Amino acid sequence: MTLPLFPLNAVLFPGCVLDLQLFEARYLDMIGRCMKQGEGFGVVCITEGSEVGSVPGGYSMIGC
Repeated sequence: MTLPLFPLNAVLFPGCVLDLQLFEARYLDMIGRCMKQGEGFGVVCITEGSEVGSVPGGYSMIGC
């Protein structure tokens, strides 16, 4: 199983609702594919780097 991941500098809890402001083409494409296929995506907390413009430097090791 593969799950597309959206890096975010935040911690979310199961059942949380969060409005996302997507503007980078790679994430717009990812979300578009998920919606078209009727599948979800994961949100992963980044520990290093930035949410915008580049690949984050590190991801959280614990999460749902």
